[in-house]
Amino acid sequence: MKLSAIEVLYMHFVNGRTHGEATEYDFWLTQYSSKAENLIGRLINRGIIYENDDLSVVLRKLKVPELKNLLEHSDIKVSGNKSVLIERIIENRYIIDLKNEGLESVYSVKNEFKSFLNQTEFINYFHFNGHISVYEAYDYYLKHPNRTSNEIVIGVLKERIEDNINNTNKYDALKSFQLLSHFYIDEMKDLDSSIYYLNNFTMLIILQSILNYPAYKMITSGSHFNIDNFTADRYRALLETNQMTPYALYHALVDDTENLPYSYEQRKKAARFIIDYIMEDEDGEIKLRCLLDNEE
Repeated sequence: MKLSAIEVLYMHFVNGRTHGEATEYDFWLTQYSSKAENLIGRLINRGIIYENDDLSVVLRKLKVPELKNLLEHSDIKVSGNKSVLIERIIENRYIIDLKNEGLESVYSVKNEFKSFLNQTEFINYFHFNGHISVYEAYDYYLKHPNRTSNEIVIGVLKERIEDNINNTNKYDALKSFQLLSHFYIDEMKDLDSSIYYLNNFTMLIILQSILNYPAYKMITSGSHFNIDNFTADRYRALLETNQMTPYALYHALVDDTENLPYSYEQRKKAARFIIDYIMEDEDGEIKLRCLLDNEE
Protein backbone atom coordinates (compact mmCIF):
# COMPACT_ATOMS: atom_id res chain seq x y z
CA MET A 1 0.00 0.00 0.00
CA LYS A 2 1.52 3.29 -1.12
CA LEU A 3 0.02 6.39 0.45
CA SER A 4 1.38 9.91 0.45
CA ALA A 5 2.02 11.74 3.71
CA ILE A 6 -1.09 13.88 3.14
CA GLU A 7 -3.27 10.86 2.47
CA VAL A 8 -2.08 9.30 5.73
CA LEU A 9 -2.70 12.54 7.61
CA TYR A 10 -6.18 12.81 6.12
CA MET A 11 -6.91 9.18 6.98
CA HIS A 12 -6.41 10.13 10.62
CA PHE A 13 -8.47 13.28 10.25
CA VAL A 14 -11.46 11.74 8.47
CA ASN A 15 -11.76 8.74 10.77
CA GLY A 16 -14.90 9.21 12.87
CA ARG A 17 -16.16 12.27 10.98
CA THR A 18 -19.25 12.84 8.87
CA HIS A 19 -18.86 14.07 5.30
CA GLY A 20 -19.74 17.62 6.34
CA GLU A 21 -17.18 17.59 9.14
CA ALA A 22 -14.55 16.08 6.87
CA THR A 23 -14.89 18.77 4.21
CA GLU A 24 -15.65 21.95 6.18
CA TYR A 25 -12.05 23.17 6.48
CA ASP A 26 -10.12 24.67 3.60
CA PHE A 27 -6.67 24.24 5.15
CA TRP A 28 -6.24 20.99 3.24
CA LEU A 29 -6.11 23.07 0.09
CA THR A 30 -4.29 26.11 1.49
CA GLN A 31 -1.71 24.20 3.53
CA TYR A 32 -1.35 20.91 1.65
CA SER A 33 -2.63 21.74 -1.87
CA SER A 34 -5.18 18.92 -1.70
CA LYS A 35 -8.97 19.02 -1.82
CA ALA A 36 -10.75 17.14 0.96
CA GLU A 37 -13.24 15.66 -1.51
CA ASN A 38 -10.40 14.23 -3.60
CA LEU A 39 -8.66 12.78 -0.54
CA ILE A 40 -11.89 11.06 0.53
CA GLY A 41 -12.34 9.63 -2.94
CA ARG A 42 -8.82 8.25 -3.06
CA LEU A 43 -9.07 6.63 0.37
CA ILE A 44 -12.43 5.05 -0.47
CA ASN A 45 -11.20 3.78 -3.84
CA ARG A 46 -8.20 2.16 -2.17
CA GLY A 47 -10.47 0.44 0.32
CA ILE A 48 -8.98 2.18 3.35
CA ILE A 49 -12.06 4.00 4.63
CA TYR A 50 -15.80 3.38 4.24
CA GLU A 51 -19.07 5.07 5.16
CA ASN A 52 -20.10 3.51 8.45
CA ASP A 53 -23.84 3.46 9.25
CA ASP A 54 -23.59 1.44 12.46
CA LEU A 55 -25.80 3.01 15.12
CA SER A 56 -23.12 2.67 17.80
CA VAL A 57 -20.98 4.98 15.66
CA VAL A 58 -23.44 7.47 14.18
CA LEU A 59 -25.24 8.06 17.49
CA ARG A 60 -21.94 9.28 18.94
CA LYS A 61 -22.34 12.38 16.78
CA LEU A 62 -25.45 13.41 18.72
CA LYS A 63 -25.25 15.42 21.93
CA VAL A 64 -26.52 14.07 25.23
CA PRO A 65 -29.71 16.23 25.20
CA GLU A 66 -30.51 14.92 21.71
CA LEU A 67 -30.06 11.33 22.83
CA LYS A 68 -32.26 11.89 25.87
CA ASN A 69 -34.90 13.49 23.67
CA LEU A 70 -35.03 10.35 21.50
CA LEU A 71 -35.56 8.18 24.57
CA GLU A 72 -38.04 10.51 26.20
CA HIS A 73 -40.31 10.57 23.12
CA SER A 74 -40.55 6.78 23.36
CA ASP A 75 -41.17 6.84 27.13
CA ILE A 76 -37.83 5.21 27.88
CA LYS A 77 -35.77 6.29 30.89
CA VAL A 78 -33.15 8.95 30.21
CA SER A 79 -30.68 8.49 33.06
CA GLY A 80 -27.02 7.66 32.54
CA ASN A 81 -23.99 8.94 30.63
CA LYS A 82 -23.65 9.15 26.86
CA SER A 83 -22.51 5.55 26.42
CA VAL A 84 -25.44 4.24 28.47
CA LEU A 85 -27.91 6.35 26.51
CA ILE A 86 -26.55 5.09 23.17
CA GLU A 87 -26.69 1.49 24.35
CA ARG A 88 -30.29 1.99 25.47
CA ILE A 89 -31.28 3.50 22.12
CA ILE A 90 -29.71 0.57 20.25
CA GLU A 91 -31.52 -1.92 22.48
CA ASN A 92 -34.81 -0.17 21.71
CA ARG A 93 -34.09 0.81 18.09
CA TYR A 94 -37.20 -0.96 16.79
CA ILE A 95 -39.55 1.18 18.85
CA ILE A 96 -37.67 4.49 18.55
CA ASP A 97 -38.31 6.59 15.46
CA LEU A 98 -34.90 7.51 14.08
CA LYS A 99 -36.02 8.46 10.58
CA ASN A 100 -36.35 12.17 11.23
CA GLU A 101 -33.14 12.57 13.20
CA GLY A 102 -30.98 13.14 10.14
CA LEU A 103 -28.40 10.62 11.28
CA GLU A 104 -25.35 10.75 9.01
CA SER A 105 -22.93 7.98 8.21
CA VAL A 106 -19.42 8.37 9.57
CA TYR A 107 -16.19 7.64 7.74
CA SER A 108 -14.27 4.83 9.42
CA VAL A 109 -10.93 3.20 8.75
CA LYS A 110 -11.38 -0.46 7.85
CA ASN A 111 -10.24 -2.99 10.44
CA GLU A 112 -7.38 -4.28 8.31
CA PHE A 113 -5.81 -0.80 8.40
CA LYS A 114 -6.28 -0.11 12.12
CA SER A 115 -2.74 -1.30 12.87
CA PHE A 116 -1.36 1.09 10.25
CA LEU A 117 -3.50 3.86 11.76
CA ASN A 118 -1.88 3.30 15.16
CA GLN A 119 1.63 3.06 13.70
CA THR A 120 1.26 6.42 11.94
CA GLU A 121 -0.21 8.40 14.83
CA PHE A 122 3.02 10.42 14.79
CA ILE A 123 1.82 12.28 11.71
CA ASN A 124 -0.77 14.14 13.79
CA TYR A 125 1.95 15.23 16.18
CA PHE A 126 4.00 16.84 13.43
CA HIS A 127 0.94 18.35 11.79
CA PHE A 128 -0.05 20.15 14.99
CA ASN A 129 3.44 21.11 16.15
CA GLY A 130 4.46 22.45 12.77
CA HIS A 131 8.22 22.50 13.35
CA ILE A 132 8.99 19.53 11.12
CA SER A 133 6.86 18.82 8.06
CA VAL A 134 4.64 15.76 7.84
CA TYR A 135 6.50 14.89 4.63
CA GLU A 136 9.82 14.64 6.46
CA ALA A 137 8.28 12.67 9.32
CA TYR A 138 6.59 10.23 6.95
CA ASP A 139 9.82 9.72 4.97
CA TYR A 140 11.54 8.84 8.26
CA TYR A 141 8.77 6.33 9.02
CA LEU A 142 9.14 4.67 5.60
CA LYS A 143 12.84 4.16 6.38
CA HIS A 144 12.02 2.76 9.85
CA PRO A 145 8.67 0.95 9.38
CA ASN A 146 9.08 -1.28 12.42
CA ARG A 147 9.31 1.55 14.93
CA THR A 148 6.37 2.58 17.07
CA SER A 149 4.70 5.95 16.61
CA ASN A 150 6.43 7.35 19.71
CA GLU A 151 9.79 6.05 18.50
CA ILE A 152 9.23 7.83 15.18
CA VAL A 153 8.58 11.17 16.92
CA ILE A 154 11.68 10.81 19.08
CA GLY A 155 13.82 9.59 16.19
CA VAL A 156 12.83 12.46 13.88
CA LEU A 157 13.52 15.09 16.55
CA LYS A 158 16.87 13.57 17.53
CA GLU A 159 17.93 13.39 13.88
CA ARG A 160 17.01 17.05 13.42
CA ILE A 161 19.22 17.95 16.40
CA GLU A 162 22.16 15.97 15.04
CA ASP A 163 21.80 17.61 11.63
CA ASN A 164 21.58 21.17 12.97
CA ILE A 165 23.44 21.46 16.28
CA ASN A 166 26.64 22.65 14.62
CA ASN A 167 24.93 25.19 12.36
CA THR A 168 25.33 28.88 13.10
CA ASN A 169 21.56 29.17 13.37
CA LYS A 170 20.54 26.91 16.24
CA TYR A 171 16.76 27.38 15.93
CA ASP A 172 16.02 23.87 14.62
CA ALA A 173 18.07 22.25 17.36
CA LEU A 174 16.52 24.48 20.02
CA LYS A 175 12.98 23.72 18.94
CA SER A 176 13.68 20.00 18.74
CA PHE A 177 15.14 19.94 22.27
CA GLN A 178 12.05 21.77 23.52
CA LEU A 179 9.64 19.40 21.76
CA LEU A 180 11.50 16.35 23.06
CA SER A 181 11.26 17.65 26.61
CA HIS A 182 7.50 18.14 26.28
CA PHE A 183 7.01 14.82 24.49
CA TYR A 184 8.85 12.78 27.10
CA ILE A 185 6.81 14.22 29.97
CA ASP A 186 3.43 14.45 28.22
CA GLU A 187 3.42 11.24 26.18
CA MET A 188 6.13 9.01 27.69
CA LYS A 189 5.70 10.07 31.34
CA ASP A 190 9.49 10.00 31.59
CA LEU A 191 10.54 12.85 33.87
CA ASP A 192 14.28 12.16 33.77
CA SER A 193 14.47 12.27 29.98
CA SER A 194 12.23 15.32 29.92
CA ILE A 195 14.60 17.18 32.25
CA TYR A 196 17.59 16.08 30.17
CA TYR A 197 16.18 17.67 27.03
CA LEU A 198 14.90 20.67 28.95
CA ASN A 199 18.45 21.22 30.21
CA ASN A 200 19.80 21.09 26.67
CA PHE A 201 17.13 23.51 25.45
CA THR A 202 17.72 26.05 28.22
CA MET A 203 21.50 25.80 28.16
CA LEU A 204 21.58 26.20 24.39
CA ILE A 205 19.66 29.47 24.67
CA ILE A 206 22.07 30.91 27.24
CA LEU A 207 25.20 29.51 25.60
CA GLN A 208 24.25 31.15 22.33
CA SER A 209 23.62 34.40 24.19
CA ILE A 210 27.07 34.14 25.78
CA LEU A 211 28.62 33.52 22.36
CA ASN A 212 26.85 36.55 20.87
CA TYR A 213 27.30 38.83 23.88
CA PRO A 214 30.42 40.71 22.65
CA ALA A 215 28.63 41.79 19.47
CA TYR A 216 25.18 42.40 20.93
CA LYS A 217 26.33 44.56 23.84
CA MET A 218 27.71 47.08 21.34
CA ILE A 219 24.40 47.58 19.54
CA THR A 220 21.65 46.99 22.08
CA SER A 221 21.04 47.78 25.72
CA GLY A 222 18.93 45.93 28.27
CA SER A 223 18.96 42.26 29.11
CA HIS A 224 20.96 39.91 26.91
CA PHE A 225 20.17 36.69 28.78
CA ASN A 226 16.59 35.51 29.14
CA ILE A 227 14.67 32.32 29.88
CA ASP A 228 10.97 32.08 29.05
CA ASN A 229 8.59 32.02 32.00
CA PHE A 230 7.23 28.54 31.24
CA THR A 231 10.70 27.01 31.33
CA ALA A 232 11.73 28.92 34.46
CA ASP A 233 8.53 27.81 36.20
CA ARG A 234 9.21 24.17 35.31
CA TYR A 235 12.56 24.38 37.05
CA ARG A 236 11.09 26.20 40.03
CA ALA A 237 8.47 23.48 40.40
CA LEU A 238 11.22 20.85 40.51
CA LEU A 239 13.01 22.76 43.26
CA GLU A 240 9.88 23.59 45.25
CA THR A 241 8.77 19.95 45.28
CA ASN A 242 12.27 18.80 46.30
CA GLN A 243 12.68 16.69 43.17
CA MET A 244 16.00 18.48 42.69
CA THR A 245 18.26 20.79 44.68
CA PRO A 246 19.93 23.86 43.14
CA TYR A 247 23.26 22.05 43.49
CA ALA A 248 21.98 18.93 41.68
CA LEU A 249 20.37 21.02 38.98
CA TYR A 250 23.57 22.98 38.38
CA HIS A 251 25.54 19.78 37.81
CA ALA A 252 22.78 18.30 35.65
CA LEU A 253 22.84 21.40 33.45
CA VAL A 254 26.59 21.08 32.99
CA ASP A 255 26.77 17.30 32.62
CA ASP A 256 23.70 16.81 30.40
CA THR A 257 25.04 19.23 27.82
CA GLU A 258 28.51 17.78 27.28
CA ASN A 259 27.61 17.01 23.66
CA LEU A 260 26.77 20.61 22.85
CA PRO A 261 29.49 22.42 20.87
CA TYR A 262 30.66 24.62 23.76
CA SER A 263 33.49 24.41 26.26
CA TYR A 264 33.20 23.14 29.80
CA GLU A 265 33.89 26.64 31.12
CA GLN A 266 31.16 28.15 28.96
CA ARG A 267 28.71 25.54 30.18
CA LYS A 268 29.56 26.26 33.82
CA LYS A 269 28.92 30.00 33.29
CA ALA A 270 25.60 29.30 31.58
CA ALA A 271 24.51 26.86 34.30
CA ARG A 272 25.43 29.34 37.05
CA PHE A 273 23.34 32.05 35.40
CA ILE A 274 20.37 29.69 34.93
CA ILE A 275 20.41 28.80 38.64
CA ASP A 276 20.59 32.50 39.56
CA TYR A 277 17.71 33.25 37.17
CA ILE A 278 15.51 30.48 38.57
CA MET A 279 16.30 31.56 42.13
CA GLU A 280 15.37 35.12 41.07
CA ASP A 281 18.76 36.59 41.90
CA GLU A 282 18.50 40.14 40.54
CA ASP A 283 22.29 40.32 40.19
CA GLY A 284 22.53 37.13 38.12
CA GLU A 285 22.97 38.87 34.79
CA ILE A 286 25.36 41.45 36.25
CA LYS A 287 27.60 38.67 37.55
CA LEU A 288 27.60 36.91 34.18
CA ARG A 289 28.35 40.14 32.31
CA CYS A 290 31.28 40.83 34.62
CA LEU A 291 32.74 37.41 33.97
CA LEU A 292 32.39 37.84 30.21
CA ASP A 293 33.75 41.41 30.21
CA ASN A 294 36.81 40.35 32.20
CA GLU A 295 37.61 37.72 29.56
CA GLU A 296 37.89 40.29 26.78
